[in-house]
Parts: sequence; structure tokens; C-alpha cells
Amino acid sequence: MMKNKLAISWGILAGLIICSCSSGNGQLSREEHELAAKHYQQYCAGCHGANLEKFEKKDWMYGNDIENVIHSITSGQEEMGMPAFGVTFQPEEIRALAFYVKQGLPENRDELKPALSGNDVVESEVQKFL
Repeated sequence: MMKNKLAISWGILAGLIICSCSSGNGQLSREEHELAAKHYQQYCAGCHGANLEKFEKKDWMYGNDIENVIHSITSGQEEMGMPAFGVTFQPEEIRALAFYVKQGLPENRDELKPALSGNDVVESEVQKFL
């Protein structure tokens, strides 16, 4: 019984150390940055632009509060057409992706274009999608 409690305690402590040493402080390691960039291009760029140029100007863009970004990625923004990615990514991947997005936004927020929303039409040379 004592061994199980000790193992659980060490597991929790290890998790806290990993979170605080990596993206918990706002700085991504090279590996975290590369994985977040890959995830962004695969899952986010279609609506938010390949260069992070399509985001609605919101409060989360200003200041150091990253929790709103994490919440949006995890739970989605259904009213805006953004799906939830909480089952797609591990919590540490979501945290890294949130920091990647926050750090990659243009300095001049006036340069941002609206994100693709659930009601927009996407067109290619051959097809249209709603």
C-alpha cells in the first residue's frame, strides 16, 4: 500500500516538474516548438492561416494570460465554428500549441484578418465547401 502511494506521489511530482520545466514558463524547447508548429499547420492553419494571420482580435492576445488560449483549443469555440481538440492532443501539446500561437501573432494586431468561421464557404478550383 505504501509503495502505491509513493509511486503515485512520484508520478505527480514528475508531471509537475515536466510541466514547469517546459512550456509552463512560456518558453518552448526546440522540440516543443517544432511539434507545435507541425500541429498548427496540420490542424489550425486551414482556418487561422499558415502564418497565424487569421484570428479575431480578442482579449487573450494581450497580456500573459495563456489559460484562455488553452481553454479554446481544448474545448473549442462552437459558436465560432472552432472544434475542440481536447481529445486530439495531450495537455502538454495543447499548452505548447497555445504558447506557439500566442508568440507567433503579428506585433501589429491590426494586420490580422478574420478567421474562417463555420458559416464561411471554402472554395478550390474544383469544389466548394460550406
